Amino acid sequence: MTILNINKSGSLNKVYLLLQLVMLSILYICFELVPFGASPYIIWPCLLIFYTYFITSLMRPIHIVKGLPTIIKIDLLFMMFYFLLYYLPYQFWLLGFSELGNSVFVSDTYVRYSNKAVLASTAGIISFMIGYRNISIFQLVSVERSAPDKYVTHFVFIFLFVFLLLFFLTGFSRMFSGAYGGSDTGSNTENGIYFLVSHFVMIVFAVLIYFLSQKRKINNFLKISLAISILWCLLLLVLGDRNTFFILAIVFGGGYFTFVKKIKYIGLISAIFIAISTYNIIEISRNADERGIEAITNAITSTNENSHSITEGSFNNTTITSRAVFSLVPDKHDFFLGKIKIIGFAGIVPFSRSLFVDKSDRYTTSADIITEGVLGPDSTWSLGSNIISDIYVDFGFIGIFFLMLFMGGGAVFVQSKIIKNPNSMKWLVIYLIFLGLYAEAPRYSYDFAVRNIAWTILLFWGYEMFFKHKAK
Repeated sequence: MTILNINKSGSLNKVYLLLQLVMLSILYICFELVPFGASPYIIWPCLLIFYTYFITSLMRPIHIVKGLPTIIKIDLLFMMFYFLLYYLPYQFWLLGFSELGNSVFVSDTYVRYSNKAVLASTAGIISFMIGYRNISIFQLVSVERSAPDKYVTHFVFIFLFVFLLLFFLTGFSRMFSGAYGGSDTGSNTENGIYFLVSHFVMIVFAVLIYFLSQKRKINNFLKISLAISILWCLLLLVLGDRNTFFILAIVFGGGYFTFVKKIKYIGLISAIFIAISTYNIIEISRNADERGIEAITNAITSTNENSHSITEGSFNNTTITSRAVFSLVPDKHDFFLGKIKIIGFAGIVPFSRSLFVDKSDRYTTSADIITEGVLGPDSTWSLGSNIISDIYVDFGFIGIFFLMLFMGGGAVFVQSKIIKNPNSMKWLVIYLIFLGLYAEAPRYSYDFAVRNIAWTILLFWGYEMFFKHKAK
């Protein structure tokens, strides 16, 4: 039975909530009236707001496993990547470490829209944290009974093996040969298989964490699945798909230091340093004429020669998209009023997008809108998008509040479920999927995580239905 857990310090929470809503109102007024350019009197208060949320989150570990507090949480990982994309370039500029207009990819970096971008990003983080901290007043805290989990490894192994085999028979040769061309092969079927392999590798790592946390013997199905998963991670590095690799790494590493062993602050700092270094190495290696271990090795030895600063490389492209969108919508395009979100969420059902999207439609993602606006209609590569711009093209500033609020609420809902059901394989796997995907969500469209989340829930629902039917 579901119970509503009412927070006894409700009056204090109401005051805190009211304060955040007032800040959002001020941000909205400033967003409408702010002048062009990058103004320290606008950026510094926004940075202080972010730092306040980040520091308080860092000081509030959660307890999922008894006696094992962890600082690796959905909100903290979300804010780390959020900071790299939406705040770090401005912080460096304010301290005199770099210029805002630098880019090795585009000529116009839309610095004139910096004030609007920082205000919208700050509205996004406030809204996310309102959802994460205040919707928890009505947490769903029921303890659930699940189907027996001893056969989950069998199901996962079968799915992983079948999809990996299909991948080797279809898209392998094109994706892993020649210079980097992205993880998109151009074929919906091959892209779908690639996605499914990565998805089930995530589940394998999460199931492994469950076995380790429960001190259970790892069976042969899980051992073979783990060997396949490690091989897949190595292939991702060779391919240059560092974002998928890091999602998988976060699922495993974040899970290990949440459910198995405690990590100290120095350990977290070291992990961040290693992650950024690896990210930079793969960015260099994937530009080689032929990819492989040799290209990665050469990238390690030549990092100082070929690497771009963090404010000039591919992270900076996302920062540019967070500014450019305000020059395009609504001046050059009307708000899309949910069209981009409908198309994105339709991806939950395979091949469904093609049923209601005209093939001649040039704008089916926010990346299409931004890339054409910045690089022109004949661009040979995509500049990408980000979660704030993706929301803005549909619903404007007000949409940022509601959708980021909902996103924060979704995070705390899953967190509350695993806290109340720490021995549930289902909720552990779902929680780790959320942890990995939310960590990189700031760099992608709003619907970035919906397929993984929906299909994970569907997998466990189907598994439980199977055993319920068998029991009857």
